[in-house]
Amino acid sequence: MSGNENMTQHTEDARGTPNLSRFHHYKLVNGKEVPTSVFDYEVFSYIKENYSIFICGFPYLYIGGVYVADRNGTKVKQIIRGLIFKQFIKSRTINQIYNLIVDAEELQKEFSSLNNYPKSYINFRDCMLDVQTMKKLPHNPAYLSINQVPFNYADVEKAAEGQEIKKFFDFIFSRADDRKMLLEYAGLCLTTDTRQQRFLTLCGLGGTGKSVLIRLLESAAGVENVSNVSMQELSKRFSTSLLVGKTLNSCADLSMEALEDSSTVKKLLGEDSVMAEFKGQNGFMFKNYSKLLFSTNMLPVITTERTNGFYRRLLILKMDRQPDKPDVGLADRLLLEMPYFLKLAVQALNEMYQRGIITISESSKQAVAQMRKDSDVVQAWIDDCCTVGDYLKVERGEAYKGFEEYCKTEERQALTKNGFFKALRTKNFAEVRGKSERYFTGLSCEKVTVKSDGEGEFLAVTDEQLAELPFT
Repeated sequence: MSGNENMTQHTEDARGTPNLSRFHHYKLVNGKEVPTSVFDYEVFSYIKENYSIFICGFPYLYIGGVYVADRNGTKVKQIIRGLIFKQFIKSRTINQIYNLIVDAEELQKEFSSLNNYPKSYINFRDCMLDVQTMKKLPHNPAYLSINQVPFNYADVEKAAEGQEIKKFFDFIFSRADDRKMLLEYAGLCLTTDTRQQRFLTLCGLGGTGKSVLIRLLESAAGVENVSNVSMQELSKRFSTSLLVGKTLNSCADLSMEALEDSSTVKKLLGEDSVMAEFKGQNGFMFKNYSKLLFSTNMLPVITTERTNGFYRRLLILKMDRQPDKPDVGLADRLLLEMPYFLKLAVQALNEMYQRGIITISESSKQAVAQMRKDSDVVQAWIDDCCTVGDYLKVERGEAYKGFEEYCKTEERQALTKNGFFKALRTKNFAEVRGKSERYFTGLSCEKVTVKSDGEGEFLAVTDEQLAELPFT
């Protein structure tokens, strides 16, 4: 692959088609040279030397500041056709040259080597933007960028205030921190940055603008950079492969059926290597950088999650305001103001990078806590009936008795004793032996007043309370 950006198909077109005679074999017939066949290797060498191209499962061609996936090889084969005489344009000949290209060792790239630039960069059509410093940089094939936002940053910079977007945001956001959280996340969807390890779910009744908001984020990222896999489908075979090379995975109208496997979501967000498999091909490992965005009328129950791993990654944007009547033209009017929306998202992302962490709105914190209680009866019991803190203990049987009583009162299904004890251990409550009983540390079945000293939280416990606590 050429490291010189000028050696692209655009430059080649500007210089004109080369002398095609170099790409053919000849023989003398009656004293005259006559082409007899195509010089396959010469065509291959010319393409390799004059086009920025690499192979990662299939060819990628550098066009306008980004490597474009040529999944079916149609672009490369079109280049091959343009380099050989018309009488030799046959499928077999073209495929022979194409195979030389896709099998060339020197053109092979690992997926992990792509997007070779800082995570704070956004690839716009006219430049690379470092959102952390707001510095504009020229495109470079060496970046191996395979994702580009379908807008010019020059238009984003000069975008005036968008009246329709402002009106829409004023309607759907009742809190400033909700707006800030959404825009920061929208900015992340333009990058390959996964360091925040978060995903966003829009939750509210129908007609509250959830689908319109998703359409805005999809348009900002660009259709080529978006996949649409539901949360429940992510754990199914072949589904994760749809996220490869995408910056956003969005799915409206999330199913209300219980999510029985949250492990795939955690892996996709945790910067771990994930197995992917295209139909008919060998499986491979990749690191996902697609941000996950879902919408739902009601949050699903997570049946198998007993730790905080899923919930600490979740952001929830509550959308409860419904207009008096539907506005079928709203999305189209908002899309006309995309440069302004991108300007808001880039500004918000820049502020996030200065701060170092994404905004988590208060309503999101409350909604996540409620979802965890609804999904995890043990967590609900802890939140409603217990105190968590160092130096506290509770006897196992006493804890389970309190848990059973809670489930009966709340009309919720209780776990078995073993299931309950396992759930507590999973939540990092250590199990210890006393003189004759077993205890869980860090937990009390009593509600104890918690005070704050400004630095953190501590328990205010009287001598009488200490005497009653189940220490051995």
